Amino acid sequence: SSGINAEWPLRPGRVIKKMQQGDAIQISDTVMSAFLMMMSSNEQSSEVQEDALMAVGTVMEVTDKHFAKYMDSFWPYLMASLQNHAEYSVCAAAVGIVGDMCRTFGAEMANFSDKLMDCL
Repeated sequence: SSGINAEWPLRPGRVIKKMQQGDAIQISDTVMSAFLMMMSSNEQSSEVQEDALMAVGTVMEVTDKHFAKYMDSFWPYLMASLQNHAEYSVCAAAVGIVGDMCRTFGAEMANFSDKLMDCL
């Protein structure tokens, strides 16, 4: 049923949050690939997009600075979500991701600040 699919991203986020960092890093390529594919689909509902963003935030939290390797591929989806004013929940989740980025990257966040300011 579609209800199960709509909740799918949230479940891995919960599982990943409980994993040891090393284990999360080992599966993060596969997990991020799935989340990026979900975000790239125009057919996904705003709820699925929001949940995928939240799950990506969990991957970022658990993998810490190792998440940097995903930033180039994730960045376009983050920018699109920040500019998605029609879907408030997606935009709000993206703002939460920016907060996650600040916690994860600390001073290295300066590498992203110009692009963020251009978007906002």
